[in-house]
Formats: sequence, structure tokens, C-alpha cells
Amino acid sequence: MIELGRELLAIKKRLPTGHFQPWINEKSGISYHAALRFMRAAKEADRQ
Repeated sequence: MIELGRELLAIKKRLPTGHFQPWINEKSGISYHAALRFMRAAKEADRQ
């Protein structure tokens, strides 16, 4: 889960503004809200 969140954060950083949510919906196979949870978990893990 943490690694997936880190990968999603990296993808979000590479995409132009406004393109991440459509990318999640079309390419990832997970919901946007699930992606947000994974990214939040990765950020929290990296803070510790």
C-alpha cells in the first residue's frame, strides 16, 4: 500500500495539472478516493 502510494505520488508529479484524476479513472483500475488514501498513507509513512 505504501509503495503504491509512492508510485502514485510520482505519477501525479509527472502529469500536467488537472490530468491526474482522469489518469486514475482511465488507467489505474482503482478509484480516485482509494488513490488519495494510498498517497496519504505514503506521505505519513515517509514523515516517520
